[in-house]
Amino acid sequence: MSQDSGSQRAPSKLNNILGGRFIERTRNELTVMHTHWRAARDGDCLATEQFLQFAHRIGGAAAMLGFEQVGEPVRCIERILRAGVLSPADWSEIDAHMSQLQNAVAEAEESLTT
Repeated sequence: MSQDSGSQRAPSKLNNILGGRFIERTRNELTVMHTHWRAARDGDCLATEQFLQFAHRIGGAAAMLGFEQVGEPVRCIERILRAGVLSPADWSEIDAHMSQLQNAVAEAEESLTT
């Protein structure tokens, strides 16, 4: 019976380690993502593609590790970017999702420490 309780603790510890690494990597990627976001808003097509790639990568990792609150805003960003030509309203919506993403990462980090 003690083996069962030990094996139940191991995934939780592993999830915390992986979650911590995900949060650390995501914080670093958000810094770079913000640079692409600003350039994309100014019409840089390459920056728009890179912005999309970061959103996709963060969303995939968030889904794999169970950070739904982080994955939701990046999925919305991806959906908007993939729709094509972006209007000022689209960029305003992306702005709101980027703010949600920042908050979600902070909340996810906090959940790992409690």
